[in-house]
Amino acid sequence: WTVTVKENGTFTFAQGATLFEDLPEPALAGVNQYRNAGGVLSVIASLMDRVPVTLDDIRTGLRQVRLTARFELITTDPVPTVIDVGHNPQAAEVLLTNVVRSRRPGEHTIAVCGMLADKDMAGVTHILADAFDEWHVASLTGPRAATAAQLHEAMLTAGVEPGRIHEHADVAQALAAARESAVKIAGGAESGAEQAVRIVVFGSFVTVTAALEKKRQAALESYPDMRIQASVSVGDIVGVLADSAAMHDLIVLGSHHGHTIGETISGAKGLRVSVSTSVPTV
Repeated sequence: WTVTVKENGTFTFAQGATLFEDLPEPALAGVNQYRNAGGVLSVIASLMDRVPVTLDDIRTGLRQVRLTARFELITTDPVPTVIDVGHNPQAAEVLLTNVVRSRRPGEHTIAVCGMLADKDMAGVTHILADAFDEWHVASLTGPRAATAAQLHEAMLTAGVEPGRIHEHADVAQALAAARESAVKIAGGAESGAEQAVRIVVFGSFVTVTAALEKKRQAALESYPDMRIQASVSVGDIVGVLADSAAMHDLIVLGSHHGHTIGETISGAKGLRVSVSTSVPTV
């Protein structure tokens, strides 16, 4: 199969006699997402006789696809903050491309990084050495975790300038320091215009998870009256939603049968429902 990308971001997929034209740019950020889309479209093309999928279905999927922590923008408060689970040299190459491609003119880019000790810390940071203006490195937890000091040492070996590296006890502290630095830089431009600043959190699933937890805690602090209730329900899902709607402002529905949820609740009128297929129930 082949994927041909046009200047406007749309692309064409071809495999044998199958041709999908004028496909929209994938919603997932990053140039590698065209290759990923091509792999998925190859499967679709191979199974088309058994599992028919329309061109409109494909276009809708490309526009709406979501995948947590794949160069994902999680907030713009106080500055744009992106998370990425990249933790090896191959992923670092992709991350570098994405950072450079999406960088705004004059942007000051800050890294928050924590890695596991059995990963190629020097290899990853060597690739990204010039991508960031400052690095806030964090100690992780667990038997495979690297300390900030170990990561710092690997970064020096990789050629990262010593003055750009700042050590922290954990991801929460590293992220807080990065946000503080970002706010100072964003508001301190000599020209009077606001300086473009961005934070990129990466290095491990552990690092990204800690950053997301920090975001969750911030949301709870901003909305102290908010209460979250989790429950496992069996039976008529529409009935369960209708019963829950009387007691809650927002329902987040997760299921390992995520591909059928849209059809299942399509007849439920008046319910404010956020469908999340990335968080499965047990």
